[in-house]
Amino acid sequence: MPLKPPASDSAEVVSLTLSPLLLILPIVQLTGEVRVTPHLGISLIAGYGSLSVDNPDSESFKVSAYEIGTRVVGYPLKKFKSLQLGAQLMYLKVDTGGPVTSSNVSGTAAGVAFGPFAGYKLITQAGFTFVANLGFQYLAAQAQAQDNAGNSSSASDNRFLPLLNLEIGWSF
Repeated sequence: MPLKPPASDSAEVVSLTLSPLLLILPIVQLTGEVRVTPHLGISLIAGYGSLSVDNPDSESFKVSAYEIGTRVVGYPLKKFKSLQLGAQLMYLKVDTGGPVTSSNVSGTAAGVAFGPFAGYKLITQAGFTFVANLGFQYLAAQAQAQDNAGNSSSASDNRFLPLLNLEIGWSF
């Protein structure tokens, strides 16, 4: 399946975007979307960063955050732009990387989120791209912690959350 559209079709076939709001955390999230048919795109999403966390002992520490996911996006009005209807699946893992408190506690947490969204993709004539999606997602997450004395604890949570994607980038 060629990625290049026919000469009579000048629509873009690839969009590369960045989520600027996540840079506040700071997490760098990049998305690459490929047009597989004129009105359908498939995305791969990858992110990495660190989060500052305060614990009950008033200590602050950093944890590493990793995410990977995918989106299936339909474009009912125009080829690869305009109104978007789709679904997103994300996996997220957070890890302390070792003991982080005065009591030598370490831990990991992981979760999977899935949900539908609607949105809009604007591509300017020069290729600048802006994407905004809003929807909801179901999150299933589990966390585990342990200390050097052999004590451990775990917790899990399932809930519905809002799904919001704001991205800027380039399409070609």
